[in-house]
Amino acid sequence: MFKSKHIYKQINENHQALKLELQELKQKNEELELNLKSTRKICHALWEILKEKEDLSEDALTEQLQSLNPENPLFTDNQELVPWVCPECERTNPAQRDQCLYCGCQVD
Repeated sequence: MFKSKHIYKQINENHQALKLELQELKQKNEELELNLKSTRKICHALWEILKEKEDLSEDALTEQLQSLNPENPLFTDNQELVPWVCPECERTNPAQRDQCLYCGCQVD
């Protein structure tokens, strides 16, 4: 009987520690998502400023970026540079993915 109580206590302590760790990870994830949104907005603004100031087309800028790093998957198969938002869970996903990382929603 004593051994069972001890095991139950350990399981409960582990469970509580995991719940706390999960909560901390969720908070860090939310912070990272906010930082990503902010960074994306800044990149988009810089992209637009560069197009306007240098009188460059979208294709010219994309070509220039691709020449800097041709192995980057963002530039293969004419994929968009902009991450997409899942229609199901409304979370941001990398441009090169066609399935949501979070909920698995398939996007055409």
